[in-house]
Amino acid sequence: MSETDDRAVAAARGQTVSPDELQETPSLYANGFQFGWSNADTWILLQLVGQPVLRVHMSYTLAKTLATKLSAAVEEFEARTKRDLLTTDEVQAAYEGDSDAE
Repeated sequence: MSETDDRAVAAARGQTVSPDELQETPSLYANGFQFGWSNADTWILLQLVGQPVLRVHMSYTLAKTLATKLSAAVEEFEARTKRDLLTTDEVQAAYEGDSDAE
């Protein structure tokens, strides 16, 4: 795919970062999180194997937008793959023998 095609695909997905910019941006993997809030903003603490690796502060408006867009992306993935993903709470409940996990 050409750079022009890459940009067109990225724009169609609502992404404004070029493939080169994306490649140059630091990357981080997380397999857990915690979150908190104040009366003015909220934060997410990303974790790797239970250890904190990055804290991200954001406004409530951005947090809601992020939650909405992440939910839509997961729903699209599940629809395309015809598979429902488990949440980490559901996986943990399964290992603890709790059959009432939602």
